[in-house]
Amino acid sequence: MVRIAIIGAGAVAEIHIQAFKTFPDRCEVRALADLYPEKAEKLAARHGISAVVCKDYREAVARDDVDLVSVCLPPSVHAEAAIAAFTLARRYTDDVQCSAEDATRSDFAFLCRVVEAVIEAGATTVNLPDTVGYSTPDEMQAFFEQILAAVFAGEFVPRICLDRPKDPVEVSCVD
Repeated sequence: MVRIAIIGAGAVAEIHIQAFKTFPDRCEVRALADLYPEKAEKLAARHGISAVVCKDYREAVARDDVDLVSVCLPPSVHAEAAIAAFTLARRYTDDVQCSAEDATRSDFAFLCRVVEAVIEAGATTVNLPDTVGYSTPDEMQAFFEQILAAVFAGEFVPRICLDRPKDPVEVSCVD
């Protein structure tokens, strides 16, 4: 069972809860955090969730009964909560992963700042998917070349391989 904390109680949190609820045997929302606790309480009630409501996202992130943090905040405050989650996760495991939803449609400068910050906070894997499957292979190559150049300025040579060679690889793009 994956125990989840959701940071933010707006429209994006609503969508994430609906997605988690499609896997009731695998996912359980344990905490909801929002600056307006009454908003989080209403969200929990609408979905029949008995999650702990926190006013401060740091309280939700620090809970012992949380395995995954879903940051559902506006871009202007998203990075701070994500960094707190990665910093805490690094205390418990060597494999801390970040996946930027809709990376190819994100503001490029914002995405670069987030990638830099989560790596600095301890992320060991950063996924930057084209979640809509719209980009061509050439566009994805250019996207990653730009990210690597902007974030690492030539100081980093990515290791692009699989730890377990039998793992399947799926690339979704339109040609």
